[in-house]
Amino acid sequence: MEACDLSAAQWELYTLDGADEAAENLNDAVNEAVNEARQKLKKEPRLDKLNLAEEARDKVYKVMSKYSKLGARDTEPECNLVAQLEFMLGLEAYTLER
Repeated sequence: MEACDLSAAQWELYTLDGADEAAENLNDAVNEAVNEARQKLKKEPRLDKLNLAEEARDKVYKVMSKYSKLGARDTEPECNLVAQLEFMLGLEAYTLER
């Protein structure tokens, strides 16, 4: 299964001290949230993927807020998150709102 492994530049974080660590923590948060969603789907395949993606997005937003000084809550990183979640959970592009 694919995993989120974006660099600070790919997340489009500011090039400041701490950006690489922030990217690692964001990747970990995405992977954890997606794994939780996948486990829920495995137990109950009829669950709505979009709702699970929204839950995952909201969990990662909490982590992104910790790195807002590095630009993690800017439009670009939020769009990158949504694209990652759509891809990793098998949703069509532009299904999940930012």
